[in-house]
Amino acid sequence: HIVDGYVYLHMKQKVQEKHCEFLSDEDEVPCEGGQNYKFRMSLKQLGDKLGHADLQSMKVVSGTCIPESKLENVSTVFELFILLEERGKLSPEDLSFLEQLLEEKVHLVHQLYQKGFGQKSRKYMSTVS
Repeated sequence: HIVDGYVYLHMKQKVQEKHCEFLSDEDEVPCEGGQNYKFRMSLKQLGDKLGHADLQSMKVVSGTCIPESKLENVSTVFELFILLEERGKLSPEDLSFLEQLLEEKVHLVHQLYQKGFGQKSRKYMSTVS
């Protein structure tokens, strides 16, 4: 996949720039670049589980924080996730906006929590309890 390759090369370059030894996807990377790499790969995997209708719905909700001119060029869920990261709406520590985007599929967000990402919001915790 092109996106997989881009994420891998981009994150590998960032890790190497920090003079860290890059290990396999399954290994721990001994610097902060590793957390971001794992988060991006997890987002990519999540995005692969969503369809075109999901993307369109997510773009509508994201219109509150991303200009329409940028959203018009988004063709994959992963691209949308990257834009949300750039806008500070999505990070390894904060999945609250993602919960809003995937309100009907919160079980997918739960998978990210299980991997150690994010702080559970009240809304998420109330749907799981």
